[in-house]
Amino acid sequence: MRAGIFLCALVTALTYLTRVFENKSPDAVSKEFAKNTDRKFDVIFLGPSTMKNDIYPLELYNHYGIAAYNLACGSQSVAESYYLAKSAIKKYQPDLLVLDVFMVPYEGDYLTEGQLHFVTDALRGADRWKIVKDLVPEGQREQYLFSLSVYHDRWKELEKTDFSTPKDITYGAKLNTVSKEIGDYTITTEKKQLPKKSEEYLRKLAELCQSQDVELLLVNLPVDFGAKHGVMGDMEKMQLYYNAVHDFAAAHQIQYWNYMNCTDKLGLDPKNNYDGGYHLNIRGAEKLTDFMGRYITEHYSLHDRRSDSGYDFIKEDYLLYEQYKEEQMMILNQ
Repeated sequence: MRAGIFLCALVTALTYLTRVFENKSPDAVSKEFAKNTDRKFDVIFLGPSTMKNDIYPLELYNHYGIAAYNLACGSQSVAESYYLAKSAIKKYQPDLLVLDVFMVPYEGDYLTEGQLHFVTDALRGADRWKIVKDLVPEGQREQYLFSLSVYHDRWKELEKTDFSTPKDITYGAKLNTVSKEIGDYTITTEKKQLPKKSEEYLRKLAELCQSQDVELLLVNLPVDFGAKHGVMGDMEKMQLYYNAVHDFAAAHQIQYWNYMNCTDKLGLDPKNNYDGGYHLNIRGAEKLTDFMGRYITEHYSLHDRRSDSGYDFIKEDYLLYEQYKEEQMMILNQ
């Protein structure tokens, strides 16, 4: 009995220390995802930072009654999205998954060790073990399964906020307060064959959704196709892969919306709606989120949760979110 009590106390202490020392990057998958909950979210958004910056779940609730959560993170690969989808389907029983295909040109399982932590740190138990076992070679898995081994030296930079878990009042989204004009770029209809790794995990995701009776929507969100920097490099060339997603979607009877072909219809302003690179700022994201909300309510059978008392928690969270958004808008407008 003493040994059992000691082990329980040790596990509790290590768990608490891990939560304290973990990196609290705003670009990671929301830590709210790891919490035990019986809440159902009808729509789950997946993908890299483009999705995290561009789609606001609480705006979807306020305008369309959609109960949604954003599980995007910086440079989230298609492989990482697949494992997050498996966990999200089990946890939230969504009716619809929306994946941003921005990372399709990337051929690896994950970008860097630090970036993979954006995903694994938000998972618990068997879900974390599965993604680590499948994506990480033996001999490198310890840091993802026992993340305290990586973060223990953060003790010098710990702040008061590290000892508490603030509520995620954006439901996984990141409100971008940078405004910078983007330049001109060329749109092409040419295609390039999808990398084998990306196509494999797109197929796995399609099969997963079909087996779980979950709809899948693929999207390519607006970016500066004139950019020649960052993860993907020459963005003008990357659109050849995004065009190829049309063929994959058609072959698997999946809806695919390439928003790069309708930025005028979205009403996006190159001078005021972007951050000068891959993301929309708050002004642009509100436009895209509204367009997304109208599209998915018209094309998918979703419940309007605004009159459902079981979702009053979102209504309450929206009030906190609205106040936070006003503060961020003041920063953007400076």
